Amino acid sequence: MTDFTPQEQTLNAADKTPIFLRHWPVSDPKAVLIVCHGLGEYGGRYGNVVERLVPAGYAIFAHDHRGHGRSGGRRGHVDRFDQFLDDAYMVVMLAQETYPDKKVYMLGHSMGGLIALAYALRHGDTLDGVVSSSAALELAVKVLVVKEALGTVMASIWPTLALSNGLDPKDLSHDESVVKAYIDDPLVHDRVTARFYQEFTGAMSRTINGAGALQLPLLMWHGKADAIVAWEGTKKVYDRAAGSDKKLELFDGLFHEVLNEIGKEQALDLLHQWLDQHVEQ
Repeated sequence: MTDFTPQEQTLNAADKTPIFLRHWPVSDPKAVLIVCHGLGEYGGRYGNVVERLVPAGYAIFAHDHRGHGRSGGRRGHVDRFDQFLDDAYMVVMLAQETYPDKKVYMLGHSMGGLIALAYALRHGDTLDGVVSSSAALELAVKVLVVKEALGTVMASIWPTLALSNGLDPKDLSHDESVVKAYIDDPLVHDRVTARFYQEFTGAMSRTINGAGALQLPLLMWHGKADAIVAWEGTKKVYDRAAGSDKKLELFDGLFHEVLNEIGKEQALDLLHQWLDQHVEQ
């Protein structure tokens, strides 16, 4: 039976924030996958991806974003959205150093999908392709006007003011065991600060507007029943991406966490096949 226990280490970001990293090593892998998790969660929640791809010959790195999981920083806070990209760059550089001459791909879910796409726009020369899972490009959750205005004002006056992110765990998956595990997980939080909200929404707008510069091989998917992040944002980026090597899959009836859904095999099969095809090219 395969042991899926990762190697663990902590990296120091440019501002000295400790970034916790999991690494599932493979001897002479086909390629390397960097996983960028979503808002409020952490890199250890991607066991379905690990269990599918590690036995298939893919080494995987999954770090906890600053302010998340076992990484340092105030929960749900970031001074600049670009800090997420800088931290991801550090992980990509380590992956290239660990596995020289191997292709490196980035898989991002939700906020991590936004990070992966924004990263591709800035550091596309360090990747061989991007996979976007339910990327946070347009919110389906309705933010109260007063709460949005408060966040905008407080980003300057009190940037670390923390509020609930407003997400309902029941909207993550039809699988009740996934929802319960999420609710009971001590490493999951629902905090976002005023500055984070401002930086997050700004990054969404910039990524959609700049999507025409996306040239990398691109795989995108989204559940059409996603009540957290609107699938229309994913469609906009896909339509605008300039590269000819791009694929979009919209899954009818699936909620936000497609990789943890009942029917997750559809996305896992798609991911596995897409990676195999691109590694061989």
